[in-house]
Amino acid sequence: MTVLRHRGQGPALAALCGVLLCCVAGCAPDAPDGEAVYEGTPPAVSTPAQMRVVATTGFGANVLFDAVVALDEDTTAMAMLASLAEVETSYGDCFVDAVNGVGGAPHGGKVDWFYCMNGIMADSGACDYVLRDGDVEWWDFHDWSFRRNVSATIACFPSIFVNGYEGQTRPSLVAFEQPFASDAERIAQTLRDAGSGDVKVTPVSGLTSGEKEHSNIVLVATAVAEPVQEIYALWDKLGLFTQLEDGELHVFSAAGEEVARFTEGAGVLEAMQNPWNPSGTGACENVVLLVSGCDMDGVRAAADALIIDATESLPLWCGAVIVDGALQSVPGMTG
Repeated sequence: MTVLRHRGQGPALAALCGVLLCCVAGCAPDAPDGEAVYEGTPPAVSTPAQMRVVATTGFGANVLFDAVVALDEDTTAMAMLASLAEVETSYGDCFVDAVNGVGGAPHGGKVDWFYCMNGIMADSGACDYVLRDGDVEWWDFHDWSFRRNVSATIACFPSIFVNGYEGQTRPSLVAFEQPFASDAERIAQTLRDAGSGDVKVTPVSGLTSGEKEHSNIVLVATAVAEPVQEIYALWDKLGLFTQLEDGELHVFSAAGEEVARFTEGAGVLEAMQNPWNPSGTGACENVVLLVSGCDMDGVRAAADALIIDATESLPLWCGAVIVDGALQSVPGMTG
């Protein structure tokens, strides 16, 4: 595979693309006054397929590599990983034991490599997942003794809304409590700018059961909203590392220890596979991205964290808390 760029090299890639476009244009050498003259119909300029591949440890705390690469047709997630790193495998070469020498559970502990596609924890082996243009493939080596069922990450925004899973993309909607109508519209526009197409914006009170079950949802609401309460009632099943209770935001470590507690102004971003999907929370069909907080200021701080332009993305963490405008990783790290 050809590595096009690592993250942070956007200007260099843009300059290269500009040179290539000038070459493809086929301008006649005798164009008057510097104007481009095409012979016949101008040729269509096709963009080569590409994707992003990331390998981290500790739920994204440490980055091993992060690259945007060219994508050949029918490439699997395992083949792509092996083209970028030294990979040790087992179980028919489809289970990753180590990446660039990182692997192995100390003292028989519950620590392994997991991978997500566009923010959703994959339900198939990496040897079987065929990549598509724009996909985000994330590998992370982490402790699963407390949360084995981490079903999605905040990196699902905007990737799952734009690229879907295995090429299937569900409708997108932003549901909000009434005080956050303008925040919801800004988030929806961010999704549209990223390429998710038509995005519906609706009050939480107007959500239909069908929309809840079959959509990708960004939920902008306080802890008193019924859907937020339903989510946190299932926080163990959904693999969450935060808990909103009685106006307090609790943050837990990968080992399940409470490492932080906030009572005002703090926001939270937590992602999960859609808990209302009739096919279950492991169906890899749709997600809910929760935008909430201790209070209204916290919700708005979380919403602001999602207002990104098309060249940016959220950190590849399971979730985040927003304190004084800064994102902190979830699960919280001890030590």
